Amino acid sequence: MDAVRSVNLQAGTTPDNYTIATANATVFTLAPGEVGFIQNLDDAALAVKLGASASTTSLNIILQAGSAADDGKGGFTYITDYTGAVSVAAMSGSPRFIAWKRLLS
Repeated sequence: MDAVRSVNLQAGTTPDNYTIATANATVFTLAPGEVGFIQNLDDAALAVKLGASASTTSLNIILQAGSAADDGKGGFTYITDYTGAVSVAAMSGSPRFIAWKRLLS
């Protein structure tokens, strides 16, 4: 019988404090061992792509809109087990989001 083994991960670095971003962009590039976080702060959905150039037709994840801008009810995602660029684009209008990455050890 195979044994099950778990490994605890802890932050190797503290996430940078990022200001609210308001443009479609590549938000970060994840290296091996890094985790990324994105939260939608807008009242419209946000497209997230594992790669460059996210758009309304080229995406992997859609983050839910909040009821109003900056109400804290917008969708969020942690991106783990991925290496490469991560980009976002507004599904309508201009985006409003916060994003950061950190190294896990």
